[in-house]
Amino acid sequence: MTTKKFSNALGNIGESYVDEAVNYTAKKKSNAWLKWGAIAACFCLVVGVVFRIAIGFFPSQMTDIYREGTLIEITNESELPAQYEGKLLAFNLGFEQYELYYKTDGKAENTDDWYSLLASKYDTNGDIILHCMFGETTVDDWKVSRVFTKEATQSKLINGVEVQIAQNENSLKYEYWYYAIFEYDDVVYDIRVQSDNGDYVYEVLNELINVE
Repeated sequence: MTTKKFSNALGNIGESYVDEAVNYTAKKKSNAWLKWGAIAACFCLVVGVVFRIAIGFFPSQMTDIYREGTLIEITNESELPAQYEGKLLAFNLGFEQYELYYKTDGKAENTDDWYSLLASKYDTNGDIILHCMFGETTVDDWKVSRVFTKEATQSKLINGVEVQIAQNENSLKYEYWYYAIFEYDDVVYDIRVQSDNGDYVYEVLNELINVE
């Protein structure tokens, strides 16, 4: 209905009043749409943020490439279900607990079925996370490419073993964050050290790589 017809229907009401009423109604509807649109956008943003935080705090084991198969928790080397033919350096660090994973369709007593041995430690010196990967695997298979760039990677000989070391971007907790990776007796060792002491990673590596 046009403004003129609307005015005629109501009687002798000035067209300016009708225009004002029509414009007010249109403006009110527009503001309502903007309001609800803003609320919906904020809701979507909040849901997205909560979802991202949830992923960070509750990572899915299905996407953890270091944990595959069946888990056995042990506290020392003597509790391994079988004796490994080579020397396992992981126990040189004396972690309080270790996670041993073996193939789901395999046997824990068969070392060929072992997948990984994991351990971590957090103390006043810093944080240490260790991944030991078994099977027909190489350093290049497990090296984190975004950290071990050509510019950042250094090769160090520690107790006769060649180790690749690279500094990651600064962590929120410590000043230094280093990744180190090497292979010994058919096991790939991926170790990550965070500390306020830049030399702590070398202290850890010297203790870990005790091959005597």
